[in-house]
Amino acid sequence: MENLNEQFRNLARDAEARFAAAKSENEREALKQELLSRKGKLADLFSLIREVPESERSNIGKIANETKDRIERLFGTTDRPKTVAPEQMKRSVTWQREARSHLGSAHPISQFLDLTQHVFESMGFDFIDSPELEDEEHNFDKLNIPADHPVRDAWDTFFVQRGSSQDAILRTHTSPMQIRAMKNRKPPVRIIVPGRVFRNEAANASHGSTFYQCEGIVIDKSITLTDLMGTLDTVIKKIFGEKIQTRFRPHHYAFVEPGMDVDMKFAPSKGKEPRWLEMLGSGMIHPDVLKHMGVDPSVYSGFAFGLGMDRLTMLYWNIDDIRYSYAGNIQFLEQFR
Repeated sequence: MENLNEQFRNLARDAEARFAAAKSENEREALKQELLSRKGKLADLFSLIREVPESERSNIGKIANETKDRIERLFGTTDRPKTVAPEQMKRSVTWQREARSHLGSAHPISQFLDLTQHVFESMGFDFIDSPELEDEEHNFDKLNIPADHPVRDAWDTFFVQRGSSQDAILRTHTSPMQIRAMKNRKPPVRIIVPGRVFRNEAANASHGSTFYQCEGIVIDKSITLTDLMGTLDTVIKKIFGEKIQTRFRPHHYAFVEPGMDVDMKFAPSKGKEPRWLEMLGSGMIHPDVLKHMGVDPSVYSGFAFGLGMDRLTMLYWNIDDIRYSYAGNIQFLEQFR
């Protein structure tokens, strides 16, 4: 039987996944009652703490309170209230202003990554980790981006000296894991790969040199473009709401054919007119890339997509400057506890 700490963590993860999958306010309200009512699942777990040895209660109590905060925040941020920039906040802040049950919480990007992972896992995707230090072969060459390809100029790259070779680089996207993941796997596969990537970008409100992506691939027999479109439409609606409209536009990416950009019609905040925003790139995996994976393109097909997690986090929480997430400003981060 899993210990009480894991029961609390699993309850939080399950709540986030079910909240994302809920199709109406009535479903969310029913879930809220199931979890947070006086006789709900959270109360049941809290009642078990008294049975834990006194020496262990402090640690379990901390995790229990974190779980409670995660679930309550989930239902309290349905409309993604406007966040406040650090410079707009009062600078005279003291710990006495509010009693704290704990001192830390997950970063807003981490919270959104966690939510996204649960959405994909509910659709049958496996989560895998991946290396941030790559080589040119996996980062570029095996993804149809040879040394003379113009995208290498756009993806100005951080090289890392490794012995006498300068082949090691900080990856510019999570797509290299498409090749690595298939070394020990055979179709059918459904995989997501979230992680940090690095580019020599000038910092502004929507760009940074370090940011997060979430790569995804699906490979099986008879996978088509409509499978890709249906999957991404479902993911966006699970995260941002069933009323969200999506559209797909042709776009060239070297490692897919055909390639598409995916947009959604989104109102940044209440009272604002919805507008079309580019959300992610995607497409059918190029036959040459399938071959580099060791997959026969005459038998199997697949699609790939990459989500820019920082910008999606900004939309989800209504943050208007990507730099706030990396500034380490406690007043800003406390809005997401």
